[in-house]
Amino acid sequence: MARLFWVSAACLAFLAPLSLAAAKDSGTPQATAASTPATTPSKTPAPTQSPTAIPAVKATPAAATGTAKTVSRTAASDANHKSEALAEVLAWVPGIAIHGAGHMYAGSWMHGLGLFALEGACAYEGAQVINRGNFTKFNVSGGKIPTDLSGAETDVGISLVCAMGVLWTWLDDVSGATVAVDDYNKLQDQAAAGPHAQLRLLPTRDGAMLALSTQF
Repeated sequence: MARLFWVSAACLAFLAPLSLAAAKDSGTPQATAASTPATTPSKTPAPTQSPTAIPAVKATPAAATGTAKTVSRTAASDANHKSEALAEVLAWVPGIAIHGAGHMYAGSWMHGLGLFALEGACAYEGAQVINRGNFTKFNVSGGKIPTDLSGAETDVGISLVCAMGVLWTWLDDVSGATVAVDDYNKLQDQAAAGPHAQLRLLPTRDGAMLALSTQF
């Protein structure tokens, strides 16, 4: 019995170091947290956005052609325009003798020739009145009052009408020459613009009516 006890003690003494070594080798090592230095993000300046270049838009051939046509039409209408200042000057000189000169320059030939014809008729009739010599009957000589005024009163009325006609034709040319030039320039612009339609409101006896005018 004692022998068995000593044998068991010897076995335990021999196996104890071996079991401790095996437990030491097979044991789970403790995890050590590696102390890594915390990295702080460095402050870097934000990148600036460079301006984006906008590509130039190239005009298409159709747009370029349309623009060229518009420019050519505008240039043509401007070339055909007449000067209002020149029309006013012509209405004064030689318009003082040739009434309607301003309208003729503005292209309003019917109006200008009408004024010139009316001026000529008034001047001719006035010359006829002077040639008849009826104005001599108004002479008072020796304190006698003229009693025979036959034809003299008629010539006075005719001469007044002729003088007013000559004055009116000249003033009409002076005041209307610039208006005629403005109308002429508008017609040139419309012709350069090409075919178009215009809707106008015209007065009538019963009210008004819409008139559609077209130009081709």
